[in-house]
Amino acid sequence: MKAAESAPTFLIQPRLVHVWSELWHALAFSLTGTGGALYFYLVFTGIFQNEQRTAVTLVALTLVSLGALIIFTLEITYRSVFLRYFLTNIGQSWISRGVLGLFIFGILTIVSLLLDAFGVGSPIPGRALTIVAALAALVVVVYPSMVLSTAAIPFWRSSLLPLEFLVSSGIGGLAIIVLWQVIGDAAIPLRLPVTALASLLLINLILHLVHLASIPRSTRDKTIELLTVGKLRRSFLIGFLTFGIGTPLALGIVSYLVDEPGRSPLLLVAAILVLQGVFFQRYSVLRSGVKPALL
Repeated sequence: MKAAESAPTFLIQPRLVHVWSELWHALAFSLTGTGGALYFYLVFTGIFQNEQRTAVTLVALTLVSLGALIIFTLEITYRSVFLRYFLTNIGQSWISRGVLGLFIFGILTIVSLLLDAFGVGSPIPGRALTIVAALAALVVVVYPSMVLSTAAIPFWRSSLLPLEFLVSSGIGGLAIIVLWQVIGDAAIPLRLPVTALASLLLINLILHLVHLASIPRSTRDKTIELLTVGKLRRSFLIGFLTFGIGTPLALGIVSYLVDEPGRSPLLLVAAILVLQGVFFQRYSVLRSGVKPALL
């Protein structure tokens, strides 16, 4: 009797996932995250004086609106299809929740600006309005990472990714605060924001390294190769790690050792580098999605 021949086995190697318009999505998520964090700082900290609140609100609203404009321009090919999808998926899809957060934040922020401008209403309802807007801003900050975490990509399906987006957005908001003081001389005490910025930079670095180390073995080597020796090495090693974390940390430390006028240029450069680091972190994450091998 002739032995039965075993069927051939086909192996599809780990493969890179292409995200459409990664650069523009990374820019949009950087803008909305930074603007949302800035507004959160405005509402829940006393770092800004009352006369600065309107200007800070406008800056936060502008950043989030620019990011939302990019997202809607990229995603809304057919408006009727988008609206039907959005209306039927509220509460079920993080895309819908993110869009809802964007709308709530934009509407409530504009309403609060109008109430302040015309002196309408009492402080308590106005405060409640800004708190709800700040909570919507928090949804705006984290929803891109929640969308990514639903994909079948081991690097993205991690509980650390939303935390990284939250921390890096907080870093972006603090960078705007430092820029506000350095450029606008807004009488903001810099020691606390700079210390907080340095602390969050270190936390962000640790989170990202732990995240990379915890990638499942099926795609870990391929993902790390992409980020360190592959086509993303400049974005990750130079844009994010070197100029987005290492250099701002060094400049922040040096700024404590020098007096004015030498301190302001150092902090100006550090804040700008931090903002580009926020972008390159998101860009590296979006570009490094790898699907595991299939048999």
